[in-house]
Amino acid sequence: MFRFIINLWLTVWLSFLTAVVVQSQRRADIWKLQGVDTEPGKTAPPDLQDRMEQAVWHRAEPLVISEADANHYLASVIQGRLIGATHFMASFKRVAVQFEPGLCRVWFEWGVGGHRNTASLDVTIKRVGPNFITEVVGGSYGRLPVRRGALAALVPGCRTLCEALEDEIHGIYQMNQIRFEKNKMVLDPRFETKS
Repeated sequence: MFRFIINLWLTVWLSFLTAVVVQSQRRADIWKLQGVDTEPGKTAPPDLQDRMEQAVWHRAEPLVISEADANHYLASVIQGRLIGATHFMASFKRVAVQFEPGLCRVWFEWGVGGHRNTASLDVTIKRVGPNFITEVVGGSYGRLPVRRGALAALVPGCRTLCEALEDEIHGIYQMNQIRFEKNKMVLDPRFETKS
């Protein structure tokens, strides 16, 4: 009886691990995101940097950046490559964003031996006093949702992405408020008025 219980437990455990591996290798449906085209260069990228500078300069009204505009811009600006031993086996495909109420999901896609892999980070931004607090709250490997502690493998890619978009990130943080809504990001440069 004891041996049967051990074998049953091992079977359940191995089945769970197999399901985890399968789900993490299944590519997420990022082609359904707005602005993620199968043909790069299909449309001219928007000049988001100039729009942000104008919004900060005038401080008249909120700037709304659609998910499609953000993804077209990222496709034109980010030219990724893998370094180290991994570049022999894998190739960078794209970075895309998905705006949901309260969070921005950053998608990474790369290819390994003809198979495309995806991973994502869920990021929130909130204002606390004069500072913005950016926090990773979760993410996924493929279609497998994971907690933020399990996303450490994506840290080098995020660091490189932040370095490549340093001017744009600086422009975003010049705003007074940053909100993520369904399929759009709202940047409000207006100063708060005290009543």
